[in-house]
Amino acid sequence: MAAVAAHKGIRFEKIEVYTSMELALATGGNTRTAFKSRIVIEGQLTPRERAILLNSAQHCDVHKIIRGEVTLDNELLVSDAP
Repeated sequence: MAAVAAHKGIRFEKIEVYTSMELALATGGNTRTAFKSRIVIEGQLTPRERAILLNSAQHCDVHKIIRGEVTLDNELLVSDAP
């Protein structure tokens, strides 16, 4: 968000992001993970500037990863070396 603000010339005093995560057991033994983020911006922003910054937060790389399909591939490698 700070990079987008700098690129667009949006001035602010401070940005704070608070994120929480909730895990819940879903049907079939799967888990459901929910993320909640609250963004606090200090400064005099226009409604358009607020919308630009919120849009940038909603389209960041982390959001793209979380919203897409995620697969996990774990492999245990054991070495006999001392």
